[in-house]
Amino acid sequence: EAFGEGGLNHWSLPPLVEHGCIYLAKLAGEPVGVVELLRDWRDPKLAYLYGLAVAEKYQGQGIGSLLMSNIIKALPQAGINKLQLTVHPDNTVAIHIYQAKFSMKQIGFLKDYYGQGEDRWLLQWQQEEG
Repeated sequence: EAFGEGGLNHWSLPPLVEHGCIYLAKLAGEPVGVVELLRDWRDPKLAYLYGLAVAEKYQGQGIGSLLMSNIIKALPQAGINKLQLTVHPDNTVAIHIYQAKFSMKQIGFLKDYYGQGEDRWLLQWQQEEG
């Protein structure tokens, strides 16, 4: 629902569940948010946040932030010290949240990443030294 035709479907979800990492947020047993993570083959200390979505009626309640906080706490325990994600340049709210709450830095601009006119900022969180 959050990503339209670009979202997960019955073909892409099973391999991601089997070979990636999924975080699911539930309220009263009902799924309300999901995060999908992939580990990078070139850099095993890097994870890529494939998607983060919260059901529309639960947005603005801190569920996405709670998911991100839990992920960032768990990554070092899995031997991962960097997390990258992409975000649409017009999604200023998400960019602000990622930067202000999670100390993510813009490390690149990906022109036409998802096709012509579908640019993205590449953001990265990195575990602090020490």
